[in-house]
Amino acid sequence: MVLGLVLAAPLGFAAYHAVMGAHRAPGAPAGVAAGLHRPVHRHVTPPAVPGRHARKVVVHLRAVEDCWVEFTTPGGGYLFQSYVTHGTAKRWVFRHAVDVRLGNPGGITLRVDGKNPLPPGTVEPITLRLRRHGKVAG
Repeated sequence: MVLGLVLAAPLGFAAYHAVMGAHRAPGAPAGVAAGLHRPVHRHVTPPAVPGRHARKVVVHLRAVEDCWVEFTTPGGGYLFQSYVTHGTAKRWVFRHAVDVRLGNPGGITLRVDGKNPLPPGTVEPITLRLRRHGKVAG
């Protein structure tokens, strides 16, 4: 019975994609269904505009060295964790306050709502409490 489920799952997944691909409008890019004029299952974040995210927490991280970052809710609930390799940059936008734990903060450039919240000389892992309107607590 378990073997049947293991074999049925990939077949169902392939059948779903085959059927959804057949309903695509001719000449439409992948992800656009027939009769619709907007992409399905895509979320495009518009470029940052100063003042646009005044009610959100906008985090920009550029890694000079490898770093890990973990986001949690202010109550301690796990949101997600990411590993940022040297030479890359990440951007996150939150609609609510978050806490961020940084590994190797000395190897990154961090901007939260346009400001650097890291205390000078920080090299040990650190947790910052990021609040809306650019408020940061260490």
